[in-house]
Amino acid sequence: MKQRHSNSSLGIQVGTWIWLTTIVLPGPGAMGAEDSPGGTPAPPPAQSIPAAESDKTPAAPLPGETPAPAPAAVRSTLPPEWNRRLGETQRLLEQLEQQSRSAFDRGLMPLGDHIDQLTLALQTRVAIAALQNRPQERRAAVATHAAQLKQIVENLAALQQPGAQGYLADLSYAKSLYWEAEAELARLEQAPDREAEARTRWAAATREQYERRLADFQVGEATAFEMGRAIQQLQRFRAATSATKPQESGARDTAPLDVPLVGERELNVTATRVDSRLAFQSALAQQKAWQAQEKGNAQSALNAFREAERRSHEQFEAQLKFYQVGTASLFQLASGLKARQDLSHAMEMAGLSEPQPARASRQADMQRLQELAQSVSDLRGRNAADVLFAQALPYSSWYQEQLRERARAERDAAPASVPPAPVPPAPSAPAGPAAADSPPNSAAPVP
Repeated sequence: MKQRHSNSSLGIQVGTWIWLTTIVLPGPGAMGAEDSPGGTPAPPPAQSIPAAESDKTPAAPLPGETPAPAPAAVRSTLPPEWNRRLGETQRLLEQLEQQSRSAFDRGLMPLGDHIDQLTLALQTRVAIAALQNRPQERRAAVATHAAQLKQIVENLAALQQPGAQGYLADLSYAKSLYWEAEAELARLEQAPDREAEARTRWAAATREQYERRLADFQVGEATAFEMGRAIQQLQRFRAATSATKPQESGARDTAPLDVPLVGERELNVTATRVDSRLAFQSALAQQKAWQAQEKGNAQSALNAFREAERRSHEQFEAQLKFYQVGTASLFQLASGLKARQDLSHAMEMAGLSEPQPARASRQADMQRLQELAQSVSDLRGRNAADVLFAQALPYSSWYQEQLRERARAERDAAPASVPPAPVPPAPSAPAGPAAADSPPNSAAPVP
């Protein structure tokens, strides 16, 4: 059951988390200036954090499946200087998963935060597989993630505490994410009937988690951050449905969810703390942008996306002030910044361009986040997981941008008579990398 505390954060996972579009990452290990393009200074090594004892048992396999194989050593299609660092990235992600699972199992981290961290690890692994052109490794990463979510759902269901605060909403949220992963796994395995069934269950759980979270919020048992998460899960389903149709050969299509959203006035969000209110407003604006896009109103969609970005930036600035006086967490800062990266990918999915000032601002904030993460010396409780999450974010973002750049180059090089290949957006994957020719860096400003 989820522990509720004032620091619970939104971790807005924009519809860009869509598995089909997930993209990438490097690890904050040590890339020397002589190894990095353009002589970029080496990022400081990630803090060494021992694995938690409770995390040594691998996640259970999916029904009827053998356990997913451990990721093979990453070989090369990336430049040699980057290939040498991918092992460090994998170790960072393993540490992140172990520490996050340990904190969650001990009741130190709410469900939403734990899933945000697992999702970043997944997106990174899927990105590596995409850059390496290794579909089997992509499938193994998704299978492992689905198994992790399945275990979470089973553990929550075993508690059988329908009267506990937020319990039913959390259970529905976990189910929605699990069936989302199952739908993608079935697509990768070319199992259209299983994919269609998973999508149907995904739709039902997504609607249920929103309705239950809304009911909790209306009686004061959910935060505006959690309402924003519920709205974002609706958006993920909508974006996935429009971008990735179920396969043919008998697979049933799934209509987009038509769930009426309750606005901030009806929910009296103005009475909440400013960062919580801004997170909710950003989530709502993004949902409105997708609705406008579906109706073919590009200008309204662009305006809504810009409003969402403005709110997300204001949220980060507000949380930074709260962090400086001890009333906001490092995770909240990292999660808010990831939301802005996700928003960039969402705009690209919609065929829109992120304004350059917004990109520059996000990169500057990424640098500030890295400096704060490096200054944390107390790694007790959930702090270790939160520091690793903040450290992994810029590297994941950088590789995602490399994948997007490669997709754009392939699209631009395609003959005029051939429809250009779609740009693979990054679902849960945020977009705010450093310059396309250099890795993110926590020791020097992100270009």
